[in-house]
Amino acid sequence: MASYSIEQHKRELQEYSKKTNLVRTGHMELKHVKLSSLVCANHVELKNVQFTALVRANLVELEHA
Repeated sequence: MASYSIEQHKRELQEYSKKTNLVRTGHMELKHVKLSSLVCANHVELKNVQFTALVRANLVELEHA
């Protein structure tokens, strides 16, 4: 059971990494969209990522834009 949890966690991290890359790509394409709209659009694409984590990721990306 414990090894399953570790493997599951690794898969989730890999998926999150892929989705985080999509957020960065989307952010570059949507530079002129308001923050709230960007968060909403990304949240729809990233249904499996926690909303709070998604918001933090977007804020970091926007701060460094």
